[in-house]
Amino acid sequence: MKASRLNPRKKQRGRPKVDSEQVNLRLTRELLDALDRYIKEEEPTATRPKALRLAFRDWAIHMGYLKTK
Repeated sequence: MKASRLNPRKKQRGRPKVDSEQVNLRLTRELLDALDRYIKEEEPTATRPKALRLAFRDWAIHMGYLKTK
């Protein structure tokens, strides 16, 4: 057994575990350029995946597909 499994106090690395599923998609250059502009103007520290999650979440809330807590 690895040492990390034996030490329950060892801090977890990376993103926290959440109920999620990976989605792969291909974007046109036009959409990538728009995404990069969004990141530059709205979320300068965000990666492309994070910016997509944020934008999609905002859209889903606005459209009523996702309820806020």
